[in-house]
Amino acid sequence: MTDCPSPPIAAYVDLREFRFMPLDVQRLRDSDLSANASAEGFRAAVLLWCGAWHQVPAGSLPNDDKTLSQIAGYGRVVSEWLKVKDEAMHGWTLCSDGRLYHAVVVEKAIDGWNAKLERLWRTECSRIRKHNSRHSDSLLAPTLEEFRAARPAVHVPCDNEGLSRGTPQAVPEDRSGLSHGTKDDVPRDIGGVSHGTEGGCHGDGHAPVPCDIGSKGMEGNGISSGSKEPSESVARGSRKRMKPLPADNLHLLQTFEPTAEQIARLATKYPRIADRLTNLADQFRTDPWWCERFRAGKYSDSAQCFENFCSRQEGRAIDRGVQAKAPVAPASSDPYRIPRPGSGPSRDLLPPAGLAIAAEGTMQ
Repeated sequence: MTDCPSPPIAAYVDLREFRFMPLDVQRLRDSDLSANASAEGFRAAVLLWCGAWHQVPAGSLPNDDKTLSQIAGYGRVVSEWLKVKDEAMHGWTLCSDGRLYHAVVVEKAIDGWNAKLERLWRTECSRIRKHNSRHSDSLLAPTLEEFRAARPAVHVPCDNEGLSRGTPQAVPEDRSGLSHGTKDDVPRDIGGVSHGTEGGCHGDGHAPVPCDIGSKGMEGNGISSGSKEPSESVARGSRKRMKPLPADNLHLLQTFEPTAEQIARLATKYPRIADRLTNLADQFRTDPWWCERFRAGKYSDSAQCFENFCSRQEGRAIDRGVQAKAPVAPASSDPYRIPRPGSGPSRDLLPPAGLAIAAEGTMQ
């Protein structure tokens, strides 16, 4: 294949983690493929672009009809693929490495590869800066051009274990269990001590690493376990960041008893449940929903919560169509009360016995 051109993209370009492929809408709409290809040919061409996007190198395809038939959606029916091959292979060129390349797909793949390298370069520079800050070191971060040149040296697309993507070999290799860039002579974590900290140990002569406030292992006194003599300011700062434990107010619910005044007021306010207020108070004290929230310290005013509970029960009674109970008027002790129609039992209309006898004598 000496007459074939060289591949237009490096052999290590891998975009398999790119789920999306850019599509130049106007360029596709005005292309010869869109104007001249049949529906089946156009469909097969688009599927070939998608398949080439996740090939290595990106933008290429193998020069094999069986594989192309699979990628174009024809499976093992190679004869059907051969019918649309001329239309679907519009724009593809065979290069010296024996693979097919599409100029537009390769162009978009190069843009994606450069964006990927720039993102990895920024991440690597940030990691080196953190390493220098932690250990007073002076490792130099590579330039973008140096990073791009060193990228193939770390066996792309299969990165070395223990190294982040794009890490040059000059940066010390990470060890399992240590943070990125941590030197070998820094002791491993002790239970409850933050990464690289051992109660003020200087390690290899560097300044002592302060214990992180709020790091793992914080006890109730605000001091990380394993730290021998923390400063008073560290302990005080830790206590400020501690959240108080919620109060258990369950006893306020279990000892709640509604007063007579509250019962009378609720009976007037919620007439549909006026005859069940005492039973509702017992139900309120044992309700699982209220017990859970009083135990968590979310509520403390049991009287107000009982009114809310009664309001909910009144609403349920309205939904069930329960009629409001008419208030019962107290019995009158006045024998000369003038009755109104339907105001009381008929016996209230009878006069006392002495008045009846006097009335009979008068009539005689």
